[in-house]
Amino acid sequence: YTTALALAAAIKKSGNADLVLTGRQAADSDSGVVGAGIGELLGVPVISFAKEVRIEGGMARVERVLDDATEIVAVPLPAVVTV
Repeated sequence: YTTALALAAAIKKSGNADLVLTGRQAADSDSGVVGAGIGELLGVPVISFAKEVRIEGGMARVERVLDDATEIVAVPLPAVVTV
């Protein structure tokens, strides 16, 4: 939470962003929640486990990896995507 709080504050201070890309998880605690926390604190959609990201007309179109398949999800910008 502390890391997500600090990063969300920095994003807000910089004037916000249309797209925030984060890693899936860190090597320190391995919890994988920072990206989702940033999205929650910014009040924007979060898509996790991205394989490919395309920006099309104010939307993020993301192919994400599931256990046994992939799916394509589209959300309006701004958004957070974990890769």
